[in-house]
Amino acid sequence: MVQKSRQQLMIKIGCVIAAFIMWLYTSNDINMNKTRRISNIPVEFVNEDLLIQSGFVLSPGQKFATSLKITGKATDVYAVSSEQFKIVADMSVYALKKGENKIPISIMKRPNKNINIINDDTMWISVKVDNFVQKVVSVDVEVKGSSKDGFYKATPIVNPTTVIISGAEQSINSIDKVLAEVDMNNSDKNLELSVPVKAIDKARREVNEIKIEPKIVNVVVPVQKTKEVGINIRTEGELTKEFILKSINPVKNKVVITGDPKGLVKIDKLDTAFIDLSSIKSEKTNIKLKVIIPEGIKIISGEGTIDTQIILDKVIQKNISLDIEYQNLNEIFDVEFNKESLSLVVSGGKTLIDSLISDDIKCFVELDSLDEGEYTIPISVVLPSGVTKISQNINFVKVKITKKQISKKDKEKEKQPNTELKQEQDVNSKPVNN
Repeated sequence: MVQKSRQQLMIKIGCVIAAFIMWLYTSNDINMNKTRRISNIPVEFVNEDLLIQSGFVLSPGQKFATSLKITGKATDVYAVSSEQFKIVADMSVYALKKGENKIPISIMKRPNKNINIINDDTMWISVKVDNFVQKVVSVDVEVKGSSKDGFYKATPIVNPTTVIISGAEQSINSIDKVLAEVDMNNSDKNLELSVPVKAIDKARREVNEIKIEPKIVNVVVPVQKTKEVGINIRTEGELTKEFILKSINPVKNKVVITGDPKGLVKIDKLDTAFIDLSSIKSEKTNIKLKVIIPEGIKIISGEGTIDTQIILDKVIQKNISLDIEYQNLNEIFDVEFNKESLSLVVSGGKTLIDSLISDDIKCFVELDSLDEGEYTIPISVVLPSGVTKISQNINFVKVKITKKQISKKDKEKEKQPNTELKQEQDVNSKPVNN
């Protein structure tokens, strides 16, 4: 029992001695100087306006930071962070040139006096400098979406029409356009908006490393009612005798217009400039016809012309033989002609004349109200539309009208009473039984 108590005492004494030794080591380590590197300390620039006055500017895309070696007691050194420093680069200290430059940096703020900075006297930073460029550019308005059906979004009006962009030459040269974007959102009335502008390159990526003045522009998008109207093609002059006009075929015979509502109501068709037919010499001619647009009216497509094809048909002649017929002869007469047919020469467009047959033409004499006898009667010829008579070999025909000869059988038939009619009369004359 006594031996066990002695062993426990020895263990406790050993623990106390070990703790004392550890305390001595730790206390000595804390009081020793430590060295540590602090990284990613941001560098601020002052007097950049003086740099711009010299015609330069910091090139975009640079990240300015430095690192410092500090020394001091461990408790102080390990408590330091990069945010506790303020390091400044003064842009007015040296005359800079385009390209890479080395300029000194200064420590304006440090954590506390117990910290020493090892590289305090040899602090520099590399910066790239570009030419400072400033220029005036136009503002483009990009309208997204459409107006409501039956309405047209007219050309946007922007104010101011230009802005000033400034910055590094490299950034300015990469700009394709300065843009203000507007969303139509199915509107049926004028849009008036204040819109921020942005600079974009040819790949439509925004260029951020520049300054734009002003940053906001006012945009008005006029929204106007539309109307579909026809096209009235006008001609003047005469074709040569070699041709006839077959057709005039505009690529489109209707256009959509917009503009002043009062003027819009009055318009059903838009006239074209005159086609001078005397100048058309080939069977197919393609021309652009100017459309006459009244003041205050606009064709939505923006085109002031209509593509038109003029088709002519070559004039040819054809000889046709026709049987002479008659009209309106009393059925009790017979008729005899001294000529049974005539020969006719006609002309017209090749397409029509090639398909023409004798049945398409009426050739007759009029015998209405004529009695027995002999007559000389003019021959009437009626031609289809587009066909012209050049000549005919006879204009009159001698006609002999005689009464029809009634046979003996027909005479007897006429004398026989109508039995069916008589029976019907007998039935109708019978009294009605009540």
